[in-house]
Amino acid sequence: VIIKPQWVLDAFAKLIRDRTVHPFNLNDIEKYGLEKDVEVAYESALFSRDLLEYVWGDLDESGHLRDFLLDLMRSLMLISDWNFIRHEDYYFVPSLLKKTNARQDKTFMKDAIQCVFDFSSSFLPNGIFERLICICVEHSGRLQGAGRGRLQNTRELQVPILAQGFASLWFGEKLHVCLRMSEDMTHICLLIESTQSPKGVTSMETVYNNQVKEIGGGKDELGILAGVSLDELNYSRSN
Repeated sequence: VIIKPQWVLDAFAKLIRDRTVHPFNLNDIEKYGLEKDVEVAYESALFSRDLLEYVWGDLDESGHLRDFLLDLMRSLMLISDWNFIRHEDYYFVPSLLKKTNARQDKTFMKDAIQCVFDFSSSFLPNGIFERLICICVEHSGRLQGAGRGRLQNTRELQVPILAQGFASLWFGEKLHVCLRMSEDMTHICLLIESTQSPKGVTSMETVYNNQVKEIGGGKDELGILAGVSLDELNYSRSN
């Protein structure tokens, strides 16, 4: 039971932070040798374990509260474990993603099946897309054979390409997925490209049920996040 919700929000804000509004104490950062960790956090939206322990260092000595907050943020889809770096623990914080003008989906997904989730007649709450990316990053690492914070095999993993409003990920070795949110936040574009014959991916319903719902372990995660069901969504499909 959380008696003081503001305490939780303050702890979250130490990770989900604006570089200009809530800058780090540079003297402390230099003292603890965390300059590179801070740069990675702001440039790649990845919090190292060392940086996390620094910002939450005043919580408790045992680390129990830090573990509690990590689990809580995972469950709320505010962070996910980043399983793409060997022998180091990193956490992906989607709210820290930077904007980019690149259109990677158009350059290397020419043959992808495209599906558009249209929320223009309803409402897509702020932060939903970031939480969806969080789920996808966790799913990608799991399917590619990574364990929490440590790679379990030696083959090269396909590291996600991420930016604000954009994600390009691999679900396993043969399925490439791209998610892109429109600037007016009314549409989410899903592109799926497979190295195998896409016989089972011939309709929007199949894509949604077999791919998007698989991310959440059989749950309709996109619908749950947005508060709608598939029947309530307007969608279009183009090759």
